[in-house]
Amino acid sequence: MNYRSQDEIMKNWPKVYDKPVVTILCMVYNHAKYIEDCIKGFLIQETNFPFEIFIHDDASTDESPEIIRRYTALYPKIFKPLFEKENLYSKANGELTKVIRDAKNNRGKYVAICEGDDYWIDPLKLQKQVDYLESHPDCGLVRTEVNRFFQKSGKLEECFFTKVQKCNNIDTLGDYIWNGRFAAPCSWLFRRDIYNGLPDLNQMKFFCGDILIILQAASLYKIHFMNDVTAVYRVLEKSASHFVDPMNNYRFMRNVSNTREYYARRMPIKFRIAFFFHIERFRLRLKKYVVTSYVKKWLGLKMGK
Repeated sequence: MNYRSQDEIMKNWPKVYDKPVVTILCMVYNHAKYIEDCIKGFLIQETNFPFEIFIHDDASTDESPEIIRRYTALYPKIFKPLFEKENLYSKANGELTKVIRDAKNNRGKYVAICEGDDYWIDPLKLQKQVDYLESHPDCGLVRTEVNRFFQKSGKLEECFFTKVQKCNNIDTLGDYIWNGRFAAPCSWLFRRDIYNGLPDLNQMKFFCGDILIILQAASLYKIHFMNDVTAVYRVLEKSASHFVDPMNNYRFMRNVSNTREYYARRMPIKFRIAFFFHIERFRLRLKKYVVTSYVKKWLGLKMGK
């Protein structure tokens, strides 16, 4: 497939600039099957400001590093790769988060996120979001409508939030604490001070990914939902938020609930009391799910015998 050249992408950028306006953070691990879709979404962006692509490969064992190196050679002024020699995500000790936050190449006024298995489809995504944030200083994060693609079945759900989830898209801190709902981080653009100000939480007990970012954003600014479809969220059978093993799923959901509870402490006392009972009921259902899953598995093995 033919992509625009580096000069074509940069033709409307200022001739001289100190820092990029947007840093795109792309986290990759064994995404060789999908990474070129992701990169294409970056390269189609049409902007009048400079952006950089900080792409972090967490010691992939497939061809992801080779693909990233190939594009870095073609776009040396735009791509800023970082290759790990050992997988940091599996350590769950905060090292991966620290590396990404402290990266020297991570310099943009605004930050966009897109993991290596998701991708953008709107060439004006970044331009529209930057324009909105520039004209609305009280807004800290802009998210958009997305399509959802199920890799195994090939099914595409269009306009996930408005047609499938039928979400009211009311983005308040209380809403995200109470519901902890999915908000498609591949569609986000947010201010750098949100990212730099994230609390340093124990990753064995708290989920320090997208829910932490949007809770921090909502605690400091307004969040704006843009109805344009700009991205596709790819659903894989196994990923950082989709687990086959019930215990891994339990740990993930437990940590997400702990992160929500952390921010609930900032809310009025009436909200905190109601949320305490709400989240405890959720945790009981979660434990019941794990026990039931293992009982069904055990009974299946017994019946198989």
